[in-house]
Amino acid sequence: MSFPVEVCDLTVRFGDTRAVDDVSFSLAGGAIVGLLGRNGAGKTTLLETLAAFRRPTSGGVLIDGEDPYENRRLMSEMCLVREDGDLDDGVCVRDAMKIAATLRPRWDEETALRLVDRFEIATARKVGALSRGQRSALAASIGIATRAPVTMLDEPHLGGVDVWFLTDGFDRPNLALAVAAATAVVAAAVWVARRMTRDTPVR
Repeated sequence: MSFPVEVCDLTVRFGDTRAVDDVSFSLAGGAIVGLLGRNGAGKTTLLETLAAFRRPTSGGVLIDGEDPYENRRLMSEMCLVREDGDLDDGVCVRDAMKIAATLRPRWDEETALRLVDRFEIATARKVGALSRGQRSALAASIGIATRAPVTMLDEPHLGGVDVWFLTDGFDRPNLALAVAAATAVVAAAVWVARRMTRDTPVR
């Protein structure tokens, strides 16, 4: 399952600063998209608005035809993976995955275990004891395993995630994937997406 995304005249302000300035675009369900921009360009703010973490100042966002903000139906169908995954330092990796499984109706345990094994992350280890790279890899692995119809990865490269390893996460993705990262890393991620999908257009 995949959801279309519509953004119309979206503006997000922080005081006098426009983090997102009158942005409009549409994504068909099933598209894989790279989001490019320098530091401070508003990539994270845009993704957080799409994921309903914050309200737009003006304009609007529609996910599957509905406003996602405080939308009970859509909340479990969208996944924004920030660098540290918003994970609890006090739980072990195994329990972090269990928590995700209870919150995500499309959770794919096999994919989660395969990715965690591929990144050589011990499931008995506390999240807080992981290196920055391992934590970022765990966050990306959990995000992919949610199989959310709209899945967004915000700069997964910052923790040293090898995007090539993520090819194991999808045999054929059925989601709109926004990857906010530096140009070179996005180029690599889009190349991987093309390999994974074959007949799915990459824009």
